[in-house]
Amino acid sequence: MRKHLLYPIFLILVVFSSCREEGVNVTTITGEVPTPAIVTATITAVTTTRPGNTLVDATISGIGSEARVNPDGSVTFRADQLDPNGTAVTVTKPGFWPEHRFLLPAGEGELRETFVMEPKVKAGDINPVAGGTLELGENFSVKIPAGSIVTTEDGTPYTGEVAVFINHDAPEDPTEMLNSALNFPARSESGETVALESYGMMDIALEAADGTPLVLDGSTPAEVRLPIKANTEEGAPSQVPFWVLDPSGFWLPNGVATLAPGCYVVFITRSGTCNVDVPHPVTRICGRFVDPNGLPLTHTPFLVSLDGGMNCSAARVDCEGYFCVNVVAGSPLFFNVTDPCTGEIYVFAVEPLEANTSRNVGEITVDLTNPVFVATVRDCSGAALPDQDKIEIWVGGNGGNNGEFFAPNGDGMAVINLIDCSGDDLLVQAFTNDYKAASRVVRRSASEEMPTEFVVCGELGDNEYFDLTIGGVSIPITELVPIYWPENEAYDWLVRAAGTLDGEEYSVFLQFADPREGAFADGESSAAIYRLLPGQDYGEGKVYVDPAQKIGMQGIRLSQDGMTFEGSFSVAMNLQNDASRTVEATGVNVQVAFRLEL
Repeated sequence: MRKHLLYPIFLILVVFSSCREEGVNVTTITGEVPTPAIVTATITAVTTTRPGNTLVDATISGIGSEARVNPDGSVTFRADQLDPNGTAVTVTKPGFWPEHRFLLPAGEGELRETFVMEPKVKAGDINPVAGGTLELGENFSVKIPAGSIVTTEDGTPYTGEVAVFINHDAPEDPTEMLNSALNFPARSESGETVALESYGMMDIALEAADGTPLVLDGSTPAEVRLPIKANTEEGAPSQVPFWVLDPSGFWLPNGVATLAPGCYVVFITRSGTCNVDVPHPVTRICGRFVDPNGLPLTHTPFLVSLDGGMNCSAARVDCEGYFCVNVVAGSPLFFNVTDPCTGEIYVFAVEPLEANTSRNVGEITVDLTNPVFVATVRDCSGAALPDQDKIEIWVGGNGGNNGEFFAPNGDGMAVINLIDCSGDDLLVQAFTNDYKAASRVVRRSASEEMPTEFVVCGELGDNEYFDLTIGGVSIPITELVPIYWPENEAYDWLVRAAGTLDGEEYSVFLQFADPREGAFADGESSAAIYRLLPGQDYGEGKVYVDPAQKIGMQGIRLSQDGMTFEGSFSVAMNLQNDASRTVEATGVNVQVAFRLEL
């Protein structure tokens, strides 16, 4: 990677554009496709979940119940939910290490965080009577001495093997630092709040075989060696304070780390999140990041390091590009940003600031090469959509298959700040997460800077039709919504079509692979038709399903640009009563013919 060093006349700050991270994202499903449980068959008709690892039992603490988990796995926090001096937030999930963030609001905009949950993998077992060492890598080890005294947290003696779990955040790795508790404040032994310069962090757990937390006696602590690189070791202090993250949201001193060849050596007696850090006086810097066109660089992470030293803070800007960050006072600082598409690292120098002050540096222009443009959403009438909470904008398709999610603000606008560096054309669509309204898919060049307006409608278009006949009875369809959803199992599109007959609502959910002319193979298309009385929800009324899931869809015509698709299918379906879990009719002839504007 190339580095570029710039010295501004006054103060220049920087953003770190969104990056891919290792681990498992906390995800949710905001728009669920109803999935009928087919009576007497095991095949479901509609795929419910968006792809990805859904951590359904993850818990967010420190913020109350109002945090919004987005469909891409990020979590949105409103500024008015946060303490002006920062709020400590922790995400926990059984089998994963906890993720910690210190959220410091800068204005009225929302903060959006991505919590990367790293699996809690056992490093090994050590018998405390015999003692032993787990060699985990070069200059990376955990040693429990022979004759160690072990108890549970309530003081009950323990004589079994000690299971050791450990996760190391290397101080030289920017991705690790961005996904760490680096920016939490620290409280010194004298009670002062200080900023920390990090020489590495770790999560460590000592457990019995059944997961019970264990504690080592202070006379027989475990020795942990945390690796550092050679260039880090050259300027590293011989002794550094050792810190433990307290549930109150502060790093608290807990001993000393001693420099050894290729590592720092620390001693621990219990599980925790720990840090090898040099304390410094603290100050605060606020500002705003924009691109050369004046668009805010939304939700962008960045790192702050000391001149000639290590990282001291990491944060993200909010949805309007504003940020505040606590940093080391009295020392020249570097704000680092990596272009997500070129890999170039830009380093901006910042003059030393006085301790315990707050400095606003105003608007800072940062020129990165990833695509950025403005999107606006409107309803069929051309007015701003009334229910913004349901609107989702996806680049690359709905769901977790490399699609990128954005949410418009109350004015129906969103800044689309992408991490797609392929240079390929972008496929962008806006829709409601109940799949009752959508725009057409818009194809735009990755280099295009002009804004795009998305008209989000649920009505049947002038050039569209959807003919539905059930048992010889025609159902008038008035709503038609195609959703681009690539690689959703074998499907790439979801279509919802709906209409009313004799007071009952008929909702068709049709899925199919990439549109084409000719026959679709078994498994490349599926359909379910819900029949609901007023007030009923999916799963409470009746549904037509094909137990074999072989609807035999035919592609009749596909336009040259691939965005107008005609097709049909004819299939015998069962009519199920979801409430009574019974089949009311079998072999009901269902015929569908359609033209879709994708």
